[in-house]
Amino acid sequence: DRSFLAILAEGFFSRLSFGIVSFALPLYALHRGLSLTEVGILVSLNTAVAILLKPATGHLADRTGLKKILAVAIGLRSLVVLLFPFAMTAGALYAIKTTHGISKSLRDPSINALIAERGGKKQVASAFAWYQTAKSVSAGIGKAIAGILLTLTASDYSRVFFAAFLVSVIPLFLVLFGVKERSRGKDP
Repeated sequence: DRSFLAILAEGFFSRLSFGIVSFALPLYALHRGLSLTEVGILVSLNTAVAILLKPATGHLADRTGLKKILAVAIGLRSLVVLLFPFAMTAGALYAIKTTHGISKSLRDPSINALIAERGGKKQVASAFAWYQTAKSVSAGIGKAIAGILLTLTASDYSRVFFAAFLVSVIPLFLVLFGVKERSRGKDP
């Protein structure tokens, strides 16, 4: 299924990008003068925001369309990565990570529903397993790439975040051109 391959590739490239970010961002925040406590809050902020918003954004995805909401989420997440080099204060970093949480709350319900659709009744566990495997492998690779890029660029965070941005937008094209959303009838 071409759509499922696009979904797998979305997971791989999305997590590759945020593997890079998850390694570089705490170091960048320390470089910008944040305390260890502030870095800890920064790193966890997107998850807290996503948890709070997922019920509402899942409902939105059901009403608006899974592919459309996923594309918006990927575009917003890519913008987040592009904004990091311009964040000079803790407040700016917190605002960007809050926006990342919003994108995550939009993305996760949509991608999970698309995976469930593609897996079908007899292969849904296998579909989720392949998707999680792609994400897990690429997250580790992304962290290694971040370390290498920071070494090669003498810790030029803007170049590292720009590389993460370039990787982050690949899934947008994969979703827009590779994922065919199945028509979904109304529940009785």
